[in-house]
Amino acid sequence: MAKAEPTASKQRKSRSGAKKHEVQVVTQVNERQIAGGGTLAATGEAGADLVNRISDWLQANARVVITVLVLVVAVVVGVLIKNVIEISSHNDIMTKILTAREGEDAKEVREKFKKAGEYVAGKPEYEVEYFYHYSKALWATLLKDAEDSFPKAEDRKEVLERIGQFLEAAKKQPAGQYDLRIKEIETLKRDIESLSKSLEEDARLRGLTTSSFNEKLDEKQKPVIVAAPENPVVTFVTTQGTFSIELYEEALLQNTIDTVMALVQRGYYDGTKPGFVKRPGVTSVTDVLFNDVSLIGFGKKGMLKELPKEEDDKDKKDDKAKDKKKDEKQELAPYFFILPESMTAGDRFSNRRGSVMLYFDPANPHKRGTEFAVNLSDNSRLNGIYQVIGKVTDDAGLRVLENLTTSDVILDASITKKRERDYLPKVIFTEGPSKTGLPQLWTEEEMKLESPRITRVSEPKIVDDKTNPMVVMSTDKGDLLIELFEDNAPNTVANFIHLIEKGHYKGSNFHRVEMGDGGDKGARIVQGGRRNGSEDFDWTIKNEAKEDAYNKLRNRYGTIAMARQTDLNTGGCQFFVNLKDYPDWDKEDSPYCVFGRVVQNLWAAENIRKDDKILDAWVVQKRKHDYIPLVKFTGKTTYEPAVKKE
Repeated sequence: MAKAEPTASKQRKSRSGAKKHEVQVVTQVNERQIAGGGTLAATGEAGADLVNRISDWLQANARVVITVLVLVVAVVVGVLIKNVIEISSHNDIMTKILTAREGEDAKEVREKFKKAGEYVAGKPEYEVEYFYHYSKALWATLLKDAEDSFPKAEDRKEVLERIGQFLEAAKKQPAGQYDLRIKEIETLKRDIESLSKSLEEDARLRGLTTSSFNEKLDEKQKPVIVAAPENPVVTFVTTQGTFSIELYEEALLQNTIDTVMALVQRGYYDGTKPGFVKRPGVTSVTDVLFNDVSLIGFGKKGMLKELPKEEDDKDKKDDKAKDKKKDEKQELAPYFFILPESMTAGDRFSNRRGSVMLYFDPANPHKRGTEFAVNLSDNSRLNGIYQVIGKVTDDAGLRVLENLTTSDVILDASITKKRERDYLPKVIFTEGPSKTGLPQLWTEEEMKLESPRITRVSEPKIVDDKTNPMVVMSTDKGDLLIELFEDNAPNTVANFIHLIEKGHYKGSNFHRVEMGDGGDKGARIVQGGRRNGSEDFDWTIKNEAKEDAYNKLRNRYGTIAMARQTDLNTGGCQFFVNLKDYPDWDKEDSPYCVFGRVVQNLWAAENIRKDDKILDAWVVQKRKHDYIPLVKFTGKTTYEPAVKKE
């Protein structure tokens, strides 16, 4: 058996073996380091050689290198210059196009766009902008040049040609790039085409002789008499075609249906235009309630006429026809409204495509009666607010309605079917002797509307001291017949008549128009009477609202009052018509002096807008004395007769 070695001896042998291993490893590492050092030395020599060669080549080819660098720099600079020139050219062309829009009239617009066209020629990318702005600017200036008339046929044709060029150029551009402008221009195109059709039809009718025109009217088909449950039908002939409406003659809607039938029978809708059109991208209704709905409205203004009567005397008929021919057709605002009836429910009465609803302005919901609207889409959000009263009878009529614009005209409206009864609605009159504020039957006598124009008298009629003076303010929108309260405000009335007789108001304008929502938040007035835009006047008068004789007159709807500054006694020549009751102006410490009221054509005051003119003013009747007011001239401290200044 082998003898075991002691532990200490084993440890010495182990340390000896480890040292030998370490010597071997170090030796191997040193050998590799020496070999590596040789490699690095070799690499350094090769790198230095490469650098020397490159240096030698650059020295030998210095001119070539410089030339290449110059060429590269020149190319980069050239590209930059080219971009700058292109941007400058683009800005220059667009400036010329946009500047061309600013012509004062159509002639100047044409000249400017002709010059701009020289820069656009041969550049398709600018044709879209060019023809877009050209067509819009030309049409705008043509409308301005025409003033109260319409652009001539050749001018309308020219604009349509420019529109066609825009649409053709837009087709060549990337899809979707000009979608909004295309919709805008297509709407303009449709409006111009509709206007042209309307004017052509108007010219055709004017070309008819009186007799043939009357024969045309006599040829109207008499309505077919139907029995319940069949409903009445009314038909509208427009410049785009014909559509018919079936009216739901229900017990709960009887007064509404009676109103529409009476209006059609009395010719209210004849010669009128759609009051508004609401389609995606085309709107003249701004209330948020009408977002994303599609409909067209009628009846905001119309013309009422007397119902025809049977006459045995042919000569009387001929005389009436001649007199009727002389009358100038006027668009009139309605002078009555009806009370809302019970809201009828059910699928039949839903505001869906093709249904007809009784329309009213959301700002004035109580003023309903003459307007209706046709739903051109499913508009369920209007259910419970606007009552459905009928439907368009067929798809052909709906297509006509979809093509109508506010430039189109209803040439004729007639009843084609009716039940065998009279259609007499209960209405509330807003002016005239029947203005009581209570519903009453609209009889044949009550349906007459006063003429919008009042014949001017050469000399005023002299009346007794118990009769009030009357004056007329002839405005752009109609003639206002005004009764003056001489017993309550004698000096204010004297001042007003004195200024009328001096011609002060003739040619002046309504410089302030406040048309609120009719609530208690603000006034609704039209104010005029100043000259040349100046608030200054030769004199002021005392505020008679503080006098005993005033007898607490009130600023009510239809009254006329003196305008003034903060001081009570600063009224002079300006006046205003109240279009709502406004008790704030009757406060005891700061009243505004009421001195008259509009007794005829108050609807004309409702339609007055800022800068509308007072065309003329005259006295219709007055008492037998001179109307010389006591006034305080500028710079004076006492009141004296106004004639002393003359």
